Amino acid sequence: MGEGKGMILKIRNKITSRIIIWFFATIVASIILVVTTDLDRFSPNVIMSIAIDIFAMIIGVIILICYTIDGIHSGEDIILFKLIVIIDFTELLADILAWILEGDPNKRNYEIIINSIYYILGYLLVYLFWKYVLDFIKEKNNALINNLDLFLNFGMAGSFAAVAANMKFGYFFKIDRWGVYERGEYQLFAYLYVYIAVLCTLIVLIQNRKKFYKQQFITFTIYIMVPFVVSIFTIFCYGLSILYPSIMLVILLMYSMINVARSRGVAMVNHDVRMAASIQSDALPRDFETVSKGGEFEIYASMKPAQDIGGDFYDFFMIDDDHLAIVIADVSGKGMSAALFMMEAKILIKSTALVDVISPSKILEQVNKQLCVGNKEMLFVTAWLGIITISTGQLIYSNAGHENPMLYRNGSGFNPRKEKHDPPLAIEENILYHDEIVRLDKGDMIYVYTDGVTDAKNIEGGMFGTDRLNKALNMKPRASVKDILKNNLSIAQKDKHFKPDFATEKLYDLESNPNELVKCIAKTKKSKDDINIYEISKTITFDEDCPELSPKMMKALECAAKNRNRINNLKKA
Repeated sequence: MGEGKGMILKIRNKITSRIIIWFFATIVASIILVVTTDLDRFSPNVIMSIAIDIFAMIIGVIILICYTIDGIHSGEDIILFKLIVIIDFTELLADILAWILEGDPNKRNYEIIINSIYYILGYLLVYLFWKYVLDFIKEKNNALINNLDLFLNFGMAGSFAAVAANMKFGYFFKIDRWGVYERGEYQLFAYLYVYIAVLCTLIVLIQNRKKFYKQQFITFTIYIMVPFVVSIFTIFCYGLSILYPSIMLVILLMYSMINVARSRGVAMVNHDVRMAASIQSDALPRDFETVSKGGEFEIYASMKPAQDIGGDFYDFFMIDDDHLAIVIADVSGKGMSAALFMMEAKILIKSTALVDVISPSKILEQVNKQLCVGNKEMLFVTAWLGIITISTGQLIYSNAGHENPMLYRNGSGFNPRKEKHDPPLAIEENILYHDEIVRLDKGDMIYVYTDGVTDAKNIEGGMFGTDRLNKALNMKPRASVKDILKNNLSIAQKDKHFKPDFATEKLYDLESNPNELVKCIAKTKKSKDDINIYEISKTITFDEDCPELSPKMMKALECAAKNRNRINNLKKA
């Protein structure tokens, strides 16, 4: 969903950018047209109107540029707001063309068309603002609003038909045989729809005033009242057309007020996010020396989320005097939802483990059942939980779809400990997990991590990978655990020129060969629903008669399940 939304926004911004370029060209062409026209035949009021129109067009371009570069504005109501700016800009252009063509008998038909467009765009402008207000207040079940909306929809169609009929009968306006604009006998009725729409919008604004900030309500009211007053003034002052320039100025004011209100909202959200990030960070243990029981073992951990808050977490705690629990996990997704789910998973794992010294697999089974309850967002957690008996060095751990740990044997360096993974937590309620057992002797180490390390990408889109992680760990294997971890993270984050490793390239090949991918997935013994959860492909079929799946292939598929976007990036590279 996030990728699709981002693509839509890019398309919208691209379209807006082209409109801005067209607007700039239109302004330049309008200035050239005015300069090359015989201005002596125009009254001072007309010349002033043309200059004001061009100035207002420049303001419209500035507003569109601000919206394009302003990351705060991305809601659907912005489309309506941009359309209002575009329609008003076009109105200003039509006004300039109407004045330039007036008095030329050879351009009489063009004058009729342009002035008709001028009226139609005026109706459309007030109609779009009505829709903008409705989208802003989001009242779908209000009978009054629904009836007014229906009435204005029919009124809009009727107004268009009336202007079309005016081109023949001339009851709103007409162009005489000399090419001069004349107001018709029923010219006042041409504004009837505008006044009705303004009244309806004002009623809705007053009825829903509590949904607006004070500045927003005032700005919206000004948008309605100022053009209303100006339109009455221009009826009695022919030649001075300042209606649509005044609307553009009010749009600028409205943009400023909306920007202030949204910026205030964004600031509040950012403050909440920073508070949440602080709470999340404070929830992670950092008292490494105290838990080390006077030097019986060393432990160190670090976390840097991809965003201010995220779903990765680690934990370590003493279950009793002789048992140390170590947890590292990764919640699917990013942001607030992942952070909340992360906190829930962390609390459940710790509280379950502290009840009694039971095996990690049993702890994960209990936690999995609780995480499945009410998981409407379909989040899941990959987790690695280990319990070390300090007196014997025995490590019992269970792996719920997480990265393979790196085991250091004194004298032989770090090497990945590969085994079959169980499914992540929160996918299915009745999953059985299994334990792995390994003995840690003096000087041995175990390194656990999330895919944020191995998935660090270079400038070509290739991932850091487990092979480079292994090499980085073995650069200074006899350093303190703190120095080993910091050195490894530094290499993964700073080295941006490494080449894609075999696992990534093989993953690319699998993605290019759907039949082979089907065979590999099938042997994971997962149900069709699980395949959908992994989001590898919506067209995958299940086949039990496939060849054995190698550990490298299994790892590649897990990588694809959690990082599908990275495949597309690699293809582009």
